Amino acid sequence: MGVAGLAADNLLSAEVVLADGAVVTAGDASQPDLLWALRGGGGKSEAPDEVATHVGFGTEADGTPVLFVSSAWSGGPEEAVRRITQFHHPGRPLRSTSGATPYGDMVRRWGDVFVADERNYALRTVSLPALTAPAVDALVDAAAPMSSPLDAINIHHCHGTAIRVPLSAMAFGLRQEHLVTGIIASWRPVDGQLADISGVEHRTWADRTAESATAAARDSGEQCFIPLCPVPGIRGPWAGGLGPSARPPTDPV
Repeated sequence: MGVAGLAADNLLSAEVVLADGAVVTAGDASQPDLLWALRGGGGKSEAPDEVATHVGFGTEADGTPVLFVSSAWSGGPEEAVRRITQFHHPGRPLRSTSGATPYGDMVRRWGDVFVADERNYALRTVSLPALTAPAVDALVDAAAPMSSPLDAINIHHCHGTAIRVPLSAMAFGLRQEHLVTGIIASWRPVDGQLADISGVEHRTWADRTAESATAAARDSGEQCFIPLCPVPGIRGPWAGGLGPSARPPTDPV
C-alpha cells in the first residue's frame, strides 16, 4: 500500500462482459461509470512508503496459536536487509524466510492459499485508527479459541500512497492512516451440508471477534470507523467505507 496504493487505485481500465453478453472496455474515455464501480464504488506514523507490513494471528497444523509478521520492502536493495531483519528483534521466530520477490508473485502466492481445496470464507473487517491496549487484548483473546486451524486475523497498516489519494477522486473513503484488521474465518466443505449450515460456528467466531475489537476500541475512546461524510442514498454495513464522492446506486449497467 505504501508505494503502489490500493489495487483499486491502479486499475486504469478493464475489459468487462456485461449481463447481456456484450464485451466493453471500462476506462476514463469509455464506460467511466463502470470503471468507477470496479474501482471500489464497492493516527500518524513514521513508516516510510516503501515498507508494507502486516501482523496477525494464525495457527500451526496442530492448532497452536502463533503470531506472524510479514513485511515487504519496495525501496532500494541496499536497504532491504536492514529494514526486513529489524522485525526479528522481538525474539527468535519459529520460521523465517526472506528474499527478493516480484510483486505479482507475492500477490499470486496469497491467492493460491485462499483458493485451496474449495474452502469457504467469512470475512469481517474493522478499521482502527490505532492499536490500543484493549483492542490488542480483544484480538489476542479471540486468537486462542479460533473456530478452525484455517482461521486468521490480519492487521494491515494503511499508509503512504494509499492515504494521499484525494477523497474526490475515488469512491473509497478511508484516506486517513489506519489499521485494516481482517478477521478471516475459513472452513473446508462438509459432505452433505450446505456452506450456510457448516459455516455457522465459523461465522459466529468472526462476528464475535469483530464486535469485541470494535467494543474495545470504543471503550478506549477510539472510533472504529474513521468518520466520513454521509452519502445520500447509500445504506448498508459497507457504506462506512465510502467517501463523499461516492454515488448512490443507479440502474444496473
